[in-house]
Amino acid sequence: MSSIRKWIHNLAEVYESDRRRRDRITTNVPGVLSGRFGAMPVRYVDINKRGAAIQAERALPPHTEVFVRIPELRLMGFAVVRRCSMSDGGFVLGLSFREALVHDPSDDRKASDRPAA
Repeated sequence: MSSIRKWIHNLAEVYESDRRRRDRITTNVPGVLSGRFGAMPVRYVDINKRGAAIQAERALPPHTEVFVRIPELRLMGFAVVRRCSMSDGGFVLGLSFREALVHDPSDDRKASDRPAA
């Protein structure tokens, strides 16, 4: 099983079980964070169904509302910054998702673009 498929499988298990509040999956997946500040590339350090820790190039204050996209996993949704601390070469932000992330259709190929089976 490829590492991305394994990671997605693990994420699905967390979404279903998540018995512990702090149960997170460690990852290193690129994404985009956007809001009134514009958009910036980020890297997801860990994630669960309630939130994520990300590495960002600049600080965002707590209570900032953001929109998250994880193109590689085709996920998106809204979150609130809960914490922000300095880290090597940037900042680590703790995000709390407002609702479960949903499928991001923006990366889906049109049916006409898919190869015939």
